[in-house]
Amino acid sequence: MEEIENIFIKTEPQESLEEETTKPKKKRVLTEKQKKALQDGRIRAKAKREKERTEKEKQQKTSQELKKEQRELKKKLTQRQSDALEKVRKREGDKKKLEDWEEKKGKILETMPDEASFITLNNYLDHIKPEDVLNEQKLKYKLAVFAKHLHGRSK
Repeated sequence: MEEIENIFIKTEPQESLEEETTKPKKKRVLTEKQKKALQDGRIRAKAKREKERTEKEKQQKTSQELKKEQRELKKKLTQRQSDALEKVRKREGDKKKLEDWEEKKGKILETMPDEASFITLNNYLDHIKPEDVLNEQKLKYKLAVFAKHLHGRSK
């Protein structure tokens, strides 16, 4: 019966496997030359990691500076665009003021009772420059001076 068990169970090879796995392995001993080479390799690897880290930091700094410059440039461009838009709007507003002035001038001249009054008023209004029309205070001052002149003539 033992023979049958040995044939089917095969206990012997299991025992040999256990013996092999339980044997303690000898610790590897490096020569001085190998130790020196290992130490040199570690130093080179550390230097390489440091170099990569510093390059990465430099790239981050330059990318941050580049982003900052781009933001400043964009800000300047938007400021220039808004200034240009403001100038266009001012020109459009100035053009409208001048057109309104010409329209009012024509309506006032239409109300003149005779040709002499028309010519006198037209000559005076022609002396008012577009710069005066755009500056409301100057326009009021010139019209007030003319009104005083007419008022003084009528007395």
